[in-house]
Amino acid sequence: MYKLFSLYETDGIFEHDKMNVKHSDNIFITPWSIAHFATGYVMSEAGINYLSGFTIHSLYEAITLYSETIKDKWKKVYIGHKTDSIFNTLGDTIVFMIGMFLAKKNNSVILLLIILLIGLIFYSTSFQNYINDKRMNKFKELYPQLKNVKFHDHTERYNLFFYLWIFVSVTLIIKKKIEKKI
Repeated sequence: MYKLFSLYETDGIFEHDKMNVKHSDNIFITPWSIAHFATGYVMSEAGINYLSGFTIHSLYEAITLYSETIKDKWKKVYIGHKTDSIFNTLGDTIVFMIGMFLAKKNNSVILLLIILLIGLIFYSTSFQNYINDKRMNKFKELYPQLKNVKFHDHTERYNLFFYLWIFVSVTLIIKKKIEKKI
């Protein structure tokens, strides 16, 4: 099934072998598209040009789509996750490039601070738990045989993203302050 937008992170293939569940979705925009947009914006603010940003993001998407090592790591966060869809990969890349484009066209400190705050909230463990819970509850709604399955919380893995986002945010704020003095 192809969908333009979903509030649930159910894109790609989800399997739960013991419960005989195999789910497949192709979703262009998911909650994680927020991170792709914010990252595109921030990379542009950091001085990365369109071609480099597109290349870096495309490499990231290719690695997450085809690398078995990365898929295994995602399976620990999103239990049952097998792979994303190419449709979502395309959507995330377009959203990333829109973020870069917006940063180039609207060089506003206020907008930068809003996007940094959105990233901070998005990468927080609490918000990642929320997304994961919504995802698992959606799967339990779609597949009643999963009703009593206990899914483990592995979102502590997002602490790295969260702290990296804080570092990048502070660096960009300092950069903006320096640029303003010059």
